[in-house]
Amino acid sequence: MIGNASQASSEGPSPEWLWPRISTGTRKNAMDWSLALTSQGIPSMIHAPDTITGWALGVPGDQISKARAVIQQYEMENRSFWRYRLGPLPDHGKFGIHFGALIWVFCVIGIYFLQIKKSNFADLGMMNAKLVSQGEWYRLVTATWLHSDMAHLAGNLTSGSFLLGITLFIHGPGLGFFLCQLAGAAANGVGYLSQPEYYRSLGASGLVMGALGILSVDSIKAWRNGQLNGKQVYASFAGGIMLFALMGFAPGSDWIVHAAGFFSGALIGWMAGWIPDKAVKSAWLQTFTLAISIFLVTYSWISAVK
Repeated sequence: MIGNASQASSEGPSPEWLWPRISTGTRKNAMDWSLALTSQGIPSMIHAPDTITGWALGVPGDQISKARAVIQQYEMENRSFWRYRLGPLPDHGKFGIHFGALIWVFCVIGIYFLQIKKSNFADLGMMNAKLVSQGEWYRLVTATWLHSDMAHLAGNLTSGSFLLGITLFIHGPGLGFFLCQLAGAAANGVGYLSQPEYYRSLGASGLVMGALGILSVDSIKAWRNGQLNGKQVYASFAGGIMLFALMGFAPGSDWIVHAAGFFSGALIGWMAGWIPDKAVKSAWLQTFTLAISIFLVTYSWISAVK
């Protein structure tokens, strides 16, 4: 399963291209597993297929056992997706996908069917800088729930269910969704500021990239608690940047919103990292932030359709 590798020399860690490799089989597995490792502060490098090996992940030799354990846990828990529940949050080092992400998936699909049924429904909520300037601020939120076509919808749901699910698992269903929705709205806000007269967009990409940004800085809290060193934190964020580069610059994509979502998420995630663990794991904070999110989304859509 592991390719040829060179161990770290006495002068320091081996160059990344000499790290032991874990075969992933497919590009999707490479990206998914890399994100799983990044969320746990384990650096990794994705290797494309060559004439000898297929898709693989390079991992530092001294963390290969931990990396395998994280991947094994992810595979096991991903197969049991429906078993996740609203419950106690994990300590750092635990990994999983919260089933609450499915609620978001169903809501987004439901709104897409409304778009199909009502031809002008998207116009009511899509990001339109000129209308935002006229006071329709709610478009910063409603635009994150709309999609231009089925391919756009499927792409965001595929990556979004995974990234949002991990964020909800780590930060809780209330706080996690609140942070992601905030990052999505902030991404649209950056788009508005970049072209205050002409900017138009729709889609959950800003929210999805926001979740990636939040996960990329999650290791900072573990570093402050003495669980990780600075090099691991840097590698975790670098892994997030690499995944963002792979996901955020697809042909025809709105790279402004993608970049704004990722870096807004990173900033928001860093700020959320200062919330004490006891508070994050408390029912009152999760309930409060979930209530705020539901109110914000509901009020925004009521304002859009009235």
